[in-house]
Amino acid sequence: MKLEKCELRSPGKGEVVVKVVFAAINPIDWKVRSGHLKMVTGKNFPRAMGSDFSGTVMSVGPGVTRFKTGDAVFGMAHIRDGGALGEAVIAPEAFLARKPGVVSFEDAACLATPGVTAWNGLIDKAKLAAGKHVFVNGCAGAVGDAAVQLAQMCGATVSGSCSDASIPRARERGVHPLFDYRTTDLSRLAGRFDVVYDTAGTMKVKIGLGLLGAGGVFLDIDPTPGKFLRAIFERRLKPIICSARADILDGLARAAGAGRLRLPISEIVQLGDAIEVVTALEGGRKSNGKVLIRMD
Repeated sequence: MKLEKCELRSPGKGEVVVKVVFAAINPIDWKVRSGHLKMVTGKNFPRAMGSDFSGTVMSVGPGVTRFKTGDAVFGMAHIRDGGALGEAVIAPEAFLARKPGVVSFEDAACLATPGVTAWNGLIDKAKLAAGKHVFVNGCAGAVGDAAVQLAQMCGATVSGSCSDASIPRARERGVHPLFDYRTTDLSRLAGRFDVVYDTAGTMKVKIGLGLLGAGGVFLDIDPTPGKFLRAIFERRLKPIICSARADILDGLARAAGAGRLRLPISEIVQLGDAIEVVTALEGGRKSNGKVLIRMD
């Protein structure tokens, strides 16, 4: 990784140029860097890094109708292009939402990938409704935390697992009962759930399916070709790929504006320190919240 100066191209049809205020670090950043997502991103390097951001619109491309210069926005770059870890980024119009005035640029930068992934699973795939019981594995991580809050907005009851250190924060979210994933054999849980969402990517499919009640679905955040093939025959298994849409981003904006969706921030560093912090997180350093990069 290195910082480089470059000329930003002009926005194409349906694209928006955003002056980045904050960018959020996500595991997808080093998954792209390591080549794990080359089937989606392509194999060519060098390439820009970074997905989630908040900022202000600098210009718009042909056909853009939802945004104008000066709008405060948040969202995500297309995975093929990246670029959020920079002073400006080009993103598809459908991958952006207006930032509510009551939501800070810091908080807005945290929302896109966790919120969209939670929405893709709970609403798009599970069709979650009020009165259902959801189990979130990894409920204190960014996607897990977003899934907890989104499930509660839908009127569902939420149980979950996380590390022992994160249990107090998850308890404050209203998750009950809670289990320490390091010491609990989740396959032995007595409860049966309408939805099991493995937001940590650590639960075996057999265990996830075994926790389901009649008509339940297992949402798997770690999709592989084998899981997609298995899902053809095992309809309860739903591999999840983060897929942004305008209606999802707008829904996240409304939830954040109403005070119903917020993710904790553990650290904010300047762009010049981004390589060091990404390297540390890539190497396994834990953070008790989102890590942000400040561009100014």
